[in-house]
Amino acid sequence: MVGPITWKEPVLIKEAVGLTHEVRNLDAAFRVIDTFPVTRLWRRSVDIMIQVNLGNKTAEEGREAFVKAAREAGKLIER
Repeated sequence: MVGPITWKEPVLIKEAVGLTHEVRNLDAAFRVIDTFPVTRLWRRSVDIMIQVNLGNKTAEEGREAFVKAAREAGKLIER
């Protein structure tokens, strides 16, 4: 069995006032993205993340898709 697909650079997400979450891999991203509002970009991002999970896209493509959805939802903490 293969371990979780990890990213080179973690993504910081605002969960609540004063509470942040560091997303380091695709499994954690799937748990977090489930709390975002469903939009067209959200659906596209989830589709790309599924493709990463299936091995059809790279881990960094999945990270980029997650970052776009987080930015749209207003949850991304920019560095």
